[in-house]
Amino acid sequence: MAFTVEDGTGTDPLANAYISVAEMQAYFADRSPLDPGVLSSDLELAIVRATDYIELEYGNQFLGDLLVTDQALCWPRTYDLDNPMPAALKNATSEFANSSLTSDLFFVPTYDASGKTVKRQFDKVGPIETETEWSDGGSTDFTRKRYPIAERWMKIITFGGSGGVVR
Repeated sequence: MAFTVEDGTGTDPLANAYISVAEMQAYFADRSPLDPGVLSSDLELAIVRATDYIELEYGNQFLGDLLVTDQALCWPRTYDLDNPMPAALKNATSEFANSSLTSDLFFVPTYDASGKTVKRQFDKVGPIETETEWSDGGSTDFTRKRYPIAERWMKIITFGGSGGVVR
């Protein structure tokens, strides 16, 4: 599928990104510029991964309703018709995309042969020591990765994020 940025109308069934590469670069130009060696194609992949992450983690928490019933992404929404793609969404997408350049956005646990996950691991270099504590295999052992800056941007456009009464 081609890299397709949502234009704020909700009418493109192929939309898979909330921001363009240029928007991400502009966001970070004011903060800490992106590594100039990163290819545009890598930034596009990072943006699509970030958009997917936002869809899966926040899709049911957004303010307002879908603008178009069968739109490809959770935005645009009826939340602010004068600004169908809010800056908070674009900034959060930039932050998540930047994080995805160096690691998976979702927590990916390490399993042993019996299906248990690593709960704690300790390594020591000299003399060499290794200690691994395994969970009991319950699904409650998963940990959600944290992205403080991006999460703060998301609070602006999700229920319970910026105050006020939601009914």
